[in-house]
Amino acid sequence: MKLSLAVLLVTLAFGCSEALPQVCPALVTDMVKIFLETANNFHTSIQKYNAPPEAVFAAMQFKGCIDNLTPESRVKYQNFWSNVVAKCNS
Repeated sequence: MKLSLAVLLVTLAFGCSEALPQVCPALVTDMVKIFLETANNFHTSIQKYNAPPEAVFAAMQFKGCIDNLTPESRVKYQNFWSNVVAKCNS
């Protein structure tokens, strides 16, 4: 899970660069989907990026980690990322 989290943080870093302070709407949408959608629906939604199979596999591994969180941990994690997005968009 540490590698997947690192990949997500790098993605957010690019989305929150000083040149573009707003988070890409597609990133926000897929961040919500990773928490709320089924694995199959999430897999379908990320196909639009034409990512290499290794990246899709890593994203699906991360989705599996999210799905295994307790409901309380999931809410805390969602709140954390909501704060990150809000800061990037302010």
